[in-house]
Amino acid sequence: MLFSEIIKTVLINMRENKMRVVLTALGIIVGAITIIFVLGIGKKSTLDIEEQYKNLNVKMINVMQMGGRMFGGPSTKQVRFSKDDATFLMQDAEYLDDVEAILTENSSITYNKETASYSLYGVMDKYAEMNNYEMQYGRFISAEDDAKKSKVVVLGYDTAEYFFGENFADITGTDITLSGKKFEVIGVLTRKGETTIDEAVYIPYETCKKYIVGSRGGMTRIIAFATDVKNVEQAKEEILTKLGTKYDSNTLNVRDAGSRVTSAIESANTMTLMLMSVAVKVLIVGGIGIMNVLLVSVRERTKEIGILKAIGTRKKDILKIFLIEAIFISVGGAVIGVCISLILVPVLAGFGIGVVNSSDDFFIAVAFSLITGVFFGYYPAKKASDLKPIDALRYE
Repeated sequence: MLFSEIIKTVLINMRENKMRVVLTALGIIVGAITIIFVLGIGKKSTLDIEEQYKNLNVKMINVMQMGGRMFGGPSTKQVRFSKDDATFLMQDAEYLDDVEAILTENSSITYNKETASYSLYGVMDKYAEMNNYEMQYGRFISAEDDAKKSKVVVLGYDTAEYFFGENFADITGTDITLSGKKFEVIGVLTRKGETTIDEAVYIPYETCKKYIVGSRGGMTRIIAFATDVKNVEQAKEEILTKLGTKYDSNTLNVRDAGSRVTSAIESANTMTLMLMSVAVKVLIVGGIGIMNVLLVSVRERTKEIGILKAIGTRKKDILKIFLIEAIFISVGGAVIGVCISLILVPVLAGFGIGVVNSSDDFFIAVAFSLITGVFFGYYPAKKASDLKPIDALRYE
């Protein structure tokens, strides 16, 4: 039997059972759309994470303090870092390039009778440079500001926008009130798109210690920078070893910035895999539908198969007829799914749902659908090819 005749036979049968073919293909269509959207959403999530952390210095290491009673275990003394600890870490440091201490506090800000609460950071002069911050207006805190305990403040972009309006101009030199004390605005950071930065205020470390936290001490953390990206793990070990001589190592939490990005991407990939498993299940259901329809078709066409075999049609040609029908249904459904996806992507974008697809995603959807069609179509095709001519001709 010529291949062209096989294709013609398949198309005739599909045309005679249009509704059955369409309903069978629905499962494949939905499965293909799901695969494309899952892959697209996964890629968008990864791009968003990379965008969020693009300015993050991967050499940066955060040293946090822990303490108190956890999970019913013994209580540990709360660690209180200081600038002395930063200086101590830099002494004879092998893998550390720079270390700074940061005070963290919540503070009320008042301007023109408008009051709101924001995260306040008492920082040293190199903080902006270490974190790749850029200035929209003015300057950042200097070593002189810190030494003199100057009452100066740098605002995150959103903080400035809240108090001075959306189209605020250069506000340096303006006085605002922090925790009941007047501070002069010396700068505004460029918007970073990260809440913890844009909705924050920064003052000199010693100023924060004197005027804001006072005898309470406040919460202090340390940020350190490795000499090279390749030395981050050694730098973390160096920090733990040195601080371990002053504090209980169980009270220290040392994390590098790169691990934050890796963890976020791994979480996004895990979610993508979970959603992908749902898409595969939809395709499996569609494949079962193909197998069911082909089994019905084999039963309905038993006499026709018997006649074909009686006139000399080979087993492999019978197998090809049903297998190609399964492939046509699955690949056709996948192609329709791809077309629908191309229409839906811009529609979803209008609702704020970001999907980023490449040609690879469409290929994967079609490939999965093809595999599904072949896998679930083989059994009915084999069953049809194995029918004995005499039994098939006697079938009523």
